[in-house]
Amino acid sequence: MIEIQHNTKGKIYMWYQKEYSNKLYFYHSKSGSWVAVPLAWECQVPQVAQLIKDIQSTIPSWTDKLSIVATLRQCNYNVDEAISTYLTLKDEGILEEVAQETSPTQTLYIEQLKKELIKSNAALKELKERNAEYKRHIEEQQMRVSIWPHAALCLYSKVDVA
Repeated sequence: MIEIQHNTKGKIYMWYQKEYSNKLYFYHSKSGSWVAVPLAWECQVPQVAQLIKDIQSTIPSWTDKLSIVATLRQCNYNVDEAISTYLTLKDEGILEEVAQETSPTQTLYIEQLKKELIKSNAALKELKERNAEYKRHIEEQQMRVSIWPHAALCLYSKVDVA
């Protein structure tokens, strides 16, 4: 028996149950070993994709496919058990708590993305300014070209003033 202290639920008791479970692996030729399939890949497996559709037809609001596959794995790909687990966790508010938690790695990644966004926006602004400058230059050149034939006619035409 395992006891943990949860910040909002208080003491929670857990236990490991030894069970047979199905796992999906792929052969990694470089290492010569079988490796567990990532969740994102598993979503692409036709049998798993069908299980996802079955769950989403029952619970249309459950749209996070990675969460569905993770729950299916925990429930040994039993759709009814996965749905029951989801509904139980949702009723307890546990899913909302987990969704609000951010790991330090996620926080660092978010900060990095914010910095990259600021740089990208600055570069975009500079490009827009240069583009506007080029447009003004082209318009000036077009104006000169459109005036030039008239100016040439005035310079080279003979006009008798008498």
